Amino acid sequence: QGDMLSRAGHSLSSRAGPEASFDNERTRKRLFLAQLAMIPRLSVAAAKTIVATYPTLDHLLAAYALAGTRAPGLLADLKHAERRLGPALSARVHALFTGTDPATPI
Repeated sequence: QGDMLSRAGHSLSSRAGPEASFDNERTRKRLFLAQLAMIPRLSVAAAKTIVATYPTLDHLLAAYALAGTRAPGLLADLKHAERRLGPALSARVHALFTGTDPATPI
């Protein structure tokens, strides 16, 4: 098993150049979109709106860190289909990605 892991690590690290970076960023964006789409009462359109502003989870978490106490409402004013995401949905996304209590309902 260790040999398999080292070969996998080698094949992943052997990719170099702008293509590898682009593929990684594109993959991270798709994964983040999929994570968002799994949140109850969050439509795919709303998830795409979030990803358009914060392409990856790292971008969103960095924005939360900069927002400080305003972080739970950070997404509230983002618009999709002429509607704001709103404070409740924004707080739910924030709780999911920053919460420390796994029993907290989302």
